[in-house]
Amino acid sequence: MVLLRLLLLVFISFPLLGEENSESKSIEAKVEFGIYLPKAGGSISNLKSTAYFKDDLGYTGSQASYLAFSLVTKYDYVPCFKLSYFNMNDNQDATLASPATFVSIPYASGVGTVIDYQVLNTVIYYDLKSKGNYVTFFGSPFYTGDLEFDVGVNIKTITWKYKVRDLTDSSNSSAFINVNELVFAPSIGVKYYLYDFIAYAGASALSFSTAKSTSYEAELDYRVVGGLYLSIGYMYNQFEALDKLDTVDFSMSGYKASFKYAF
Repeated sequence: MVLLRLLLLVFISFPLLGEENSESKSIEAKVEFGIYLPKAGGSISNLKSTAYFKDDLGYTGSQASYLAFSLVTKYDYVPCFKLSYFNMNDNQDATLASPATFVSIPYASGVGTVIDYQVLNTVIYYDLKSKGNYVTFFGSPFYTGDLEFDVGVNIKTITWKYKVRDLTDSSNSSAFINVNELVFAPSIGVKYYLYDFIAYAGASALSFSTAKSTSYEAELDYRVVGGLYLSIGYMYNQFEALDKLDTVDFSMSGYKASFKYAF
C-alpha cells in the first residue's frame, strides 16, 4: 500500500510540471528506480538472550527494491520534498550457537526466520544555494560548481515484521515480532553540482519518538542524456524499537544503483 500511494503521488504531480525548459520551471520533479544491495546487522535482545542477525541468524547479503520521487520548488517560503521507499524481504535457516528466546518462546537449536522490512522517508526541506564562479585553470576557464545545503525534517514510516520457527521441534510455537513506528528526525544534506555531475551526502538522526532511527547516504549522479541520470551510492539505515519484551536493533548498509529521470 505504501508503494501504491507513492506511485499515485508521482502521477498526480506530473500535470504540475508544465512544458517549460529547466531554467524557467517553477517546479522540478525527478523520479528514481533502483536496487539496494545491503548487508544486515544488529540484534534482538531481551532479559534471557541476545541473538545477532549476522552471526547467529545467518543474515549476510540481501536485496531491496528502491523508489524515490522529489519535487523542488523555486517559490519563496515553499519547501521542497522527497519521498523515498525501499522494501527488503529475506529468510534464513540457521543453527544457533546458544539457545535464544524470542517473544518469551525459547529456541534451542535450528531456527528458520523471515524478515519483511519497509521504510518510507518523507523529507520536507528548504534548500540554500550558492552559485559558483569561473576561474582560469592552465589558461582555460573552469566553472567551480554550485553548492546547495538542505535543511528540514524526515518523517520516517518503519514497518518491520519478523517470524521465527523451530526447525528441530515442530510442536514449538512460532514467534512473531512486529515493529510499526512513525519517526520524526532532523534532516541535513549537501549537494555539489558540476557540469553533468551531482554529488550528494545527507543524514537523518536524533529522532523525536519512542523509537530511534539513524540513516545516512552518499551518491553520485551522472547525466547521461537529457533528463536521464545514472546514479550510484551508499546507504545506511538503522532503527531501534521495543516490541513486547524484545528490543530490536536492526541495520542495513550497502550500495545502491539506480536510474533517475528529471522532468
